[in-house]
Amino acid sequence: MSQNDIWYAVLGALAAAGVLSAVISFLYYRSRILRMSRMLRRYQDSGWEAESIAETRESKLEAQLRKILRQSLQQKEQAKKDRQNLAGLLSDLSHQLKTPLSGVVMDAELLQDPSLTQEERLAFAGHIGTQARKMQWLIAALVKTSRLENGILQFTAKEQGIRQTLAESVSTVYAKAQEKGISVELLEDGDIRLYHNRKWTSEAVTNILENAVKYSPCGSTVRITVQKLEIYTKISIRDEGPGVPKEEYNKIFQRFYRGSGTEEEAGTGLGLYLAQVILAQEKGYITCESEPDGGSCFSVFLLNRAPSG
Repeated sequence: MSQNDIWYAVLGALAAAGVLSAVISFLYYRSRILRMSRMLRRYQDSGWEAESIAETRESKLEAQLRKILRQSLQQKEQAKKDRQNLAGLLSDLSHQLKTPLSGVVMDAELLQDPSLTQEERLAFAGHIGTQARKMQWLIAALVKTSRLENGILQFTAKEQGIRQTLAESVSTVYAKAQEKGISVELLEDGDIRLYHNRKWTSEAVTNILENAVKYSPCGSTVRITVQKLEIYTKISIRDEGPGVPKEEYNKIFQRFYRGSGTEEEAGTGLGLYLAQVILAQEKGYITCESEPDGGSCFSVFLLNRAPSG
């Protein structure tokens, strides 16, 4: 074989190797493109899952595409959740506002009667004011809980004395307690430092105290005790009301739930629910049980120290 033949053979082999390499590269990138195309189709069909594309070797482009699709899917799920929450909020508002709004409309129509006495007009006007304030509180409480649940409204907590927080709650319900001759006793030794936000924790405790005052008989006593435990501190609020049936211990913390036997008292069923949402933001919680001698005991648990991390 001549030297020229050898060179031609070498060149032919190199050319064949180049063609083979080009074909392999083409097939490799074609498979990558087809795989990414399938990923996009699965995503568009809402059938894409992270596990279905997990592989040991990934190109940077595939990894970036996976990341983009994952983020987009999370955003879609969050948007769906937000729409569901909004629909639920509007439904709750519509249902809860129906009764007081009907009362306002009826009283407004009755006020147009020229034969009404001045005393009757004042009575109807007072009723309208009461219903309007109820609707105002209801809307504010619903919006507040919704914003807390969805992370739109956030607050910070820190280690600070609990005495002032409880004192603020007691002072808020003092006037209503006085009207019924109810004594509110705060029994605590020293000022224990707990992890909480004073403003929001005071609101949560106030909601519990308002229920205690509302459902307790005239001349009774509401007692607040503080007991420090290993991780949490237990703040117990005991009243002498009708108590809560055992089967309702968890139900009473649901939104708009009214316990059995509470129909005669005005209320919306939002106070305890809001208290629970607030305490959860502080890594705390609330429980309920009936006392052996009658009445209820609501226990608020707050962390002794700020959580690590």
